[in-house]
Amino acid sequence: MITMKKRTFAIILSVVLAVGILIGRSSLQAKMTPSLSQMFRIFTAVIYMVQTHYIDELTPEELVERAIKGMVSSLDPFSEFYTPEETEDFMVHT
Repeated sequence: MITMKKRTFAIILSVVLAVGILIGRSSLQAKMTPSLSQMFRIFTAVIYMVQTHYIDELTPEELVERAIKGMVSSLDPFSEFYTPEETEDFMVHT
């Protein structure tokens, strides 16, 4: 049985993939990558969709923070993003 959370996530993932395919198709046709402003519009749309359709309540700040953490941690095993609170804790412990 598929839970509501999984179903909602599947819908959001489908929309994100569809947007990605459309961007990929249009960028191939134009032989250029999407501009940074286009990518920010997509990012903002995804944040809105998660906020309105995801079962758990997350603030835009939480979503952006998680996105940044994911982006930075995907670079290499040594890269990590710290929030101001995490940075302070890190400084205290070192």
